Amino acid sequence: FNGRNNYLNPDIAEIDPEDLTTYEVGLKSSFFDSRLVVNVAQFYSIYEDIQLIVLIPNADVQNVNIALLNAGESRIQGGELEMVLQPFPNLQIRQALGVLHDRFTDFHDPSDPRAKDRHLQFLSSYQSSTSLEYSFPLFDMGMLTARTDWSARSRQFLEVTNSDALESGKRALLDARLSLQLNDGVTELALFGKNLLDREYLVSGVDFSATFGQASRMVGPPRTYGLEVRR
Repeated sequence: FNGRNNYLNPDIAEIDPEDLTTYEVGLKSSFFDSRLVVNVAQFYSIYEDIQLIVLIPNADVQNVNIALLNAGESRIQGGELEMVLQPFPNLQIRQALGVLHDRFTDFHDPSDPRAKDRHLQFLSSYQSSTSLEYSFPLFDMGMLTARTDWSARSRQFLEVTNSDALESGKRALLDARLSLQLNDGVTELALFGKNLLDREYLVSGVDFSATFGQASRMVGPPRTYGLEVRR
């Protein structure tokens, strides 16, 4: 049921379920006594009755109607590549790459006859990640593991109209973690840092430019670090 709707139209009070059908083909392989693992996949998805929040200008009250609609149908296709390399027993290198393309085959937005030219929210044309992890025993205390993660992705739109004000540009983030797994088997101590380069990027927002002339934008967490104890 459309709990967020303020659009007084009984025809859209009930929302149909989304339907996603995906076809995928891939290969999983390992070489050199599993020290190198290579996985590849290609997929094609049919996404129907997509539930989207559409803002419809209301000139009568100089406001905007918020309607949750089964607004569109889309096709998504792409591929993924994952590699895991373990050149030494204590060192592991992971690399992943994903590429995709999406297009709307149908979009019911009363405010925009060219809505089919849009892209789905929160999708990037490419994204990649690289991680390095090295582990070794620390005296008689336990296993010490150092890990760094580098992730990157291309631009993405944060709301349904693909507003320029809510376009999140390409970004790359660096995280790191140093953890000690104690020999008792149940305790872990860790120092961690996220977004160590202190990059600023958008994660969500609402664009009311067409009615109120303004937009609100939410940014991702800044550089964060701390100490973690798990038991």
